[in-house]
Amino acid sequence: MEFQNELTKRGLYYPPDPGSMAVSTMGGNVAENAGGPRAFKYGVTRDYLLGLEVVLASGEVLRTGGKTLFTGCFTNYFAGDVGQAVVNVLKKLRLEIEIPAAEDCCGIAAILSGEGDLPLKNVQQNISTLSRARVDAVLVDCATCGAAFRKEYIDLLKRKGLDSTQAEILKGKTQDVMEYVAERIHELPLRKDYTSEKIRVTYHDPCHLVRAQGVSSAPRKILQALPQVEYVEMEEANACCGGGGTFQFDFPEIAKGITEKKIKRIRETGARVVATGCPGCRVTIGGNMDEQDRIAVLHPLQLLDGALTGKGLDKFPFAGTGRLC
Repeated sequence: MEFQNELTKRGLYYPPDPGSMAVSTMGGNVAENAGGPRAFKYGVTRDYLLGLEVVLASGEVLRTGGKTLFTGCFTNYFAGDVGQAVVNVLKKLRLEIEIPAAEDCCGIAAILSGEGDLPLKNVQQNISTLSRARVDAVLVDCATCGAAFRKEYIDLLKRKGLDSTQAEILKGKTQDVMEYVAERIHELPLRKDYTSEKIRVTYHDPCHLVRAQGVSSAPRKILQALPQVEYVEMEEANACCGGGGTFQFDFPEIAKGITEKKIKRIRETGARVVATGCPGCRVTIGGNMDEQDRIAVLHPLQLLDGALTGKGLDKFPFAGTGRLC
């Protein structure tokens, strides 16, 4: 308790309980991946010690408190606003993040197009980079990249008769960034004055997030925690938006009907924002809305970042304006 009180004076936060300092140490908690009884709610000691290098009994060198953030191609080249919001939120959680220089495109476009050999170099490079011992978690801000790490890599390697052991390790370490943030939403100082009125928000479940990874509650937990958000569930929220990667280009008429139905469901909610955790869905939905809809298509962490920094809805582009939204 003295340790926690001393940290509080310095603006730091340490919720795990190391127990009696007579019989336990910080190093011991890190080595054993422990954190006392409060670890059930707040996580283990390792997550709260920043920038500490520890040599375990096995000889493994561990850097504590950090997570690897995998920024996919879309975030890197088209949606820097999402990447910036993600980094801002993680910084507010005092999380030390690493973006590996050796990370490569996840390759899922080629995998799902049947080009099994083409993406193997990318797959093996990412597995080697992200499954190494010192990486304790891989946070992903793109539903499609997450689906690659949690499902498609393993399936591809097994189809090729290749060893998938390291891919299984990567699967176990991968977490959508919204899952990580939702577990810690209570730690964030959410502002109540960042907009003058409640913003009605609805959420679209991306196929690669809800079906491939089973993630649906985390984004809703984040949105419902925001003081100025009036969350409204749309009908058939987990129905496909019609994008489906190249499906919308291979079968445009079928895709058009699916997309129009999704946009109809969004309009019925009266929402000013439709949030989604997939950049592909963001483009499909936003690119097929009319300018008069005045509905912004955003990642949930962009709204959360707004609640932390005071960025109002008027600072975001709306769908149908010809800008990337």
